Amino acid sequence: MSSADYIYPAKGLSSAASRVFSFWRFFHVDPPLLLGILMLCCVGLTVLFSASDGDLDIVQRQAVAMLAGIIVMLVVAQFGVRLFRNWAALLYLCMLGLLGLVLAIGVERNGARSWLDLPGLPSFQPSELMKFVVPCLLAAYLAARPLPPRFMNVLFCTVAVLVPTAMIVLQNDTGTALMVVMSGIVVLLLAGIRWSLVGSGLVALLLASPAWYIFLAQPHQKSRILTFFDPYRDPAGAGYNIIQSQIAIGSGGVYGKGYMQGAQSHLD
Repeated sequence: MSSADYIYPAKGLSSAASRVFSFWRFFHVDPPLLLGILMLCCVGLTVLFSASDGDLDIVQRQAVAMLAGIIVMLVVAQFGVRLFRNWAALLYLCMLGLLGLVLAIGVERNGARSWLDLPGLPSFQPSELMKFVVPCLLAAYLAARPLPPRFMNVLFCTVAVLVPTAMIVLQNDTGTALMVVMSGIVVLLLAGIRWSLVGSGLVALLLASPAWYIFLAQPHQKSRILTFFDPYRDPAGAGYNIIQSQIAIGSGGVYGKGYMQGAQSHLD
């Protein structure tokens, strides 16, 4: 009789742990990651409650948005990676079509013409979805090729990032355009792109930035850049938030003034 005949299935704590593991694995959720997200949400809501001087309406709206995000995360987690890989190119082309539609019939809100109001659908921003679609396309493309990526692969990825970025910039939404660029850069860095290419890209960006500022930047974009360096040029307008942040950090120090004691956040 071998030693294997004396091995029996474990019971008690081990079987309970196995059931818990199977539960989370069934829903394709990583418990530590989910716990970390929930803790961040709770801390964020607590800070928001203090900063808003106990305004429950603001906290409730933020909580609903967080809950919606978690639900979307759980839904997306149920789909396999192969599905996203197979549909990445089609999703990318569809999103480019929607960005083109925004340029044609988009609705302007908060200074950016980046919203679509289609019959029977709620208003949405196709540019926001590009933050997911662009890295998904790049990951699917690079996964089928040798790593680290070669120059032609990097060139393809660069074009795939810059095309939607340019369309979003035309919508006067530079902030979202920068987020799309960063999402693509992260994928390239994780793929093992050579640091020499990263350095060359940064140098090219720095050299091109004055030309962008002089010839392409909108007045409100120039104002944001100048206000960043000198918020007191418009203390009651564009520089107000920066100045209030400086006062709050300076008066609160490292530990702050305490829960519900922030002076600058209670000035209405």
